[in-house]
Amino acid sequence: MMDDVDSSLDNKGQQKSSPLRKAQTIFTFFFITVALLGGLLADVGFGQHSPEKTCSDSDNTLEKIGIALVFASFYCLGINIVFFLVRLLLNWKASIHALAMVLIHAGCVFLTVVIFADTLLSNAGCGVAVFVPISPEPPGFI
Repeated sequence: MMDDVDSSLDNKGQQKSSPLRKAQTIFTFFFITVALLGGLLADVGFGQHSPEKTCSDSDNTLEKIGIALVFASFYCLGINIVFFLVRLLLNWKASIHALAMVLIHAGCVFLTVVIFADTLLSNAGCGVAVFVPISPEPPGFI
């Protein structure tokens, strides 16, 4: 009966987890939390000026920190993909957990950006060149 048990079980009958799997799980949930916290901080900072906020208004500290946290979580998605690729090379059959972590991380960052879009993209159009006003006279008209 004991021979039928998978070799990845320890003496207590619990499944052993690789250090890489634990590291990726902790890493993923940490950066999901960072993204959500960043979205909330940015929303709180933006809420102090809303709805009158214009491009000439400066961002407050909470808004800057929140936006930075969301972008940090987005950029760390690449590190999570590296975890997946390493696990894919080491043991491709057991890499489904790594793929699930990448998809969960990407989904949570995407949902954070969608939910807090007003806050995160409030200054997206600021500083962009505006259209030249149309003059009533055609160019070269004397």
